[in-house]
Order: sequence, then structure tokens, then C-alpha cells
Amino acid sequence: MMMIADRVGRDEAHQILEQASTRMIATGRTLDQVLQDMSSQWGGPPDLPAFDSPEGYLGSAEQFRKRLLNDPE
Repeated sequence: MMMIADRVGRDEAHQILEQASTRMIATGRTLDQVLQDMSSQWGGPPDLPAFDSPEGYLGSAEQFRKRLLNDPE
């Protein structure tokens, strides 16, 4: 959600993820596939890291903390 929130805001990102999760369950597709199909709603390029892979987001807490605090380090 945080990757999408950078583009559309937190509330909109939450709604997009909720819709994507529902579509994912209904269609049996992966979250990454569904979000790629929905990319026009959030302006996401097709080369974003795979949302289904924890390697793409684990260890990101420090990056988010710095961004939140506008910490340049």
C-alpha cells in the first residue's frame, strides 16, 4: 500500500488494495497481476517490484521512517 500511497495518497491506496484483494480472490490471480491490470487507477509502471514477494518490501521500515521524518540520511 505504501508504494501506491506515494502516488495517490493513503486513503486511495487503501481502497485500491481492497479492490485488488477482492479481485485476486475472485479470479485466483496474484496480487501483482491484479495490480498491474489496475495500474491506470494508480499510475503504476509495469516494472514495480513484485508485490507478492516479501523480498520487495521486507527491510523497508527504515526507508519509510526517514521519508516520514524527512531525514536525509
